[in-house]
Amino acid sequence: MKKTAILTALAAITILASCAEVPDDVISRNNEREAQQNAAQTESKENEKVDFIDGEAVRADADEAIKMKLSNFTLRDGISVDLPKEFIHCDFVHMVDRSEEGKRLSELFFSEEELSKVNVEKHSERLSDVVDDENRPDPNIITSSGFHSEEAGLHFYVWDNGFICYMKPQFIVNFGDGTVIKEYNLDLGDDLSDKYTLSGKEVTVAAAAEKGQEWLDQIYKRQIEPEYDYKIKRISVVSDDLGELSFHLYACKVYNGVEIDSLCVKALDGVIYREVDSMELITADGSEFGWFSTGDGPVSTVLGNKVSQIVSLSSALKYIEKTFTDFDRVMTIDEINLIYTVSPQYDTESGMRYDSPGTKCTGSLAWEFVIDAPASQKSENSENCKYILIDAETGELDYQFDN
Repeated sequence: MKKTAILTALAAITILASCAEVPDDVISRNNEREAQQNAAQTESKENEKVDFIDGEAVRADADEAIKMKLSNFTLRDGISVDLPKEFIHCDFVHMVDRSEEGKRLSELFFSEEELSKVNVEKHSERLSDVVDDENRPDPNIITSSGFHSEEAGLHFYVWDNGFICYMKPQFIVNFGDGTVIKEYNLDLGDDLSDKYTLSGKEVTVAAAAEKGQEWLDQIYKRQIEPEYDYKIKRISVVSDDLGELSFHLYACKVYNGVEIDSLCVKALDGVIYREVDSMELITADGSEFGWFSTGDGPVSTVLGNKVSQIVSLSSALKYIEKTFTDFDRVMTIDEINLIYTVSPQYDTESGMRYDSPGTKCTGSLAWEFVIDAPASQKSENSENCKYILIDAETGELDYQFDN
């Protein structure tokens, strides 16, 4: 199992336009974004790709759309679409100076006895050799606060950009990728009554899901980032090198009833791709979470304005039906979601990091179609996920099928 999500994360305090005076640069970005959106909508309409409809008509259209009969795709039986009460455009930003909260955050995750064995200290680390501008702070040097003690079996760090990770003894001593025994997708209604033996105790997947949701609501939401809701999406049963089982729970942020995509647009050596960056909790006994990482995907809202029209789901389905005609079989659409996509705005060719503190990110509402496909054809970068995306604000198409 990949652990790329441990490298960094995005988190900050939500700043909505309605809560404070809107800065000039935000107004400028908003106007620029609106102009780009209008241009993209015009092009989509002229090319007859998709239809844009008023927000109040979207729900009725979606109800009819999931009844459509298609030739190249079939919709999973019982598929449904969750929609917010209103449609809001959001941009995002990486946090700055979160490492100042190291001591407070460590006290949420560790007992007094555990903390008596370690010291929370400040650290600086260079994440890239790229030098940006000699006249301003190097964005590739990041400050963190925390500790790492193999003797105590404890690990904890919070970075300036909001990334948080902690590990307890069972994971710091015997940490490995392990082998996935089985996966459960909560959105697909998988049966969670299966039992597994964790540290000598029988634990159901449902009990782990309930415990994880409680942790996110009571610890993370209440005491770290109350601006969002959190949702357990997937649970993996993993066997480590010694044959011991653990539950790995993956979650996402939800803003205004819309999931913030855990597949964040990034660049590596100038190549754009989307990579899984879910929040992750791991339990080895079913009662305590000995590992937690915020992942890279969660981000903080810096702008929210109502969108009057979005792409209708019915026209989005017709568009992908006309576009994708070369499959060797009828493909099943397992999920249809309205999500927020996240695209960091940085120089992808220079080697600069996408996750530097303060990096601005463009967000957009998008229709996501999750496609069922043989495991051998699924993409490594997206953690075995094939998808089609249609930007609901502009009509632009994106997809990932190939390895």
